[in-house]
Amino acid sequence: MIPISLGRSLTQKVIFLTVSGNWTVPADFSSGTVEAIGGGGQGGNGVINTRGGGGGGGGEQRKLASFSGSGSIPFTIGAGGSGGGGNGGDTNFNTGTLIAKGGVGTTTATGGAGGSGGTGGTGNNGGAGGNGVSGTGNRGGGGGGGAGGTTAAGTVGAAASLGTGGAGGAGGTVAGGIGGTAPGGNGGNGTVWTAIPGGSTAGAGGGGAGDSAPTVGGNGGFGGQYGGGSGGGASDSGAATGAGGGTQGIIVISYLGFA
Repeated sequence: MIPISLGRSLTQKVIFLTVSGNWTVPADFSSGTVEAIGGGGQGGNGVINTRGGGGGGGGEQRKLASFSGSGSIPFTIGAGGSGGGGNGGDTNFNTGTLIAKGGVGTTTATGGAGGSGGTGGTGNNGGAGGNGVSGTGNRGGGGGGGAGGTTAAGTVGAAASLGTGGAGGAGGTVAGGIGGTAPGGNGGNGTVWTAIPGGSTAGAGGGGAGDSAPTVGGNGGFGGQYGGGSGGGASDSGAATGAGGGTQGIIVISYLGFA
């Protein structure tokens, strides 16, 4: 219970944790909502006759939690996928009390799976990445999946079409990046994450790259600010073009405290 303090009013407070460490519980904290979003996966690079699939979006998990004021709570923020198709990391609050799974990266034309909502509370899954279109001629990379949000699951990134990359999936309720167009257009970045009362929306997926034979294809777009999967790259010349990275996770803590 929050202690009674004459002459002070209660107000909604929101804390954002974006770097792994230990959270010192505020003295006026009694109970509140803790929400976690996992890191987004990275889309595949484009190589000759193969266009990368999009990376999966991170999952989302939230619960009502109670702690004594001034305690110390360990947490880990899931990293975004990198290094040519890397997976997004899991976001972990209070040593497994709340886990949001990272999105899966891909090194092929098949899009990576979205991260599950996780464990410890109530959650929404991230969306899978869209498939790239392989073969000779005009092809494109798949769009990245959107991260799960408070109000909705992330949606699947769109599959590529001839010469045009797939659009990124929505993260919660925000739109994904646009697909790149031929010749060699880069995919657009996913819309940035935003806070909403009582929770958040999530990072959207980046758009897949477009290409046109025989030019080098473009790069996939980055995922939106937190949890978005990146779009896939595209290439016709055999020179791989790196997809933009997936984006890291976040923890959002909201509670009523003293003004």
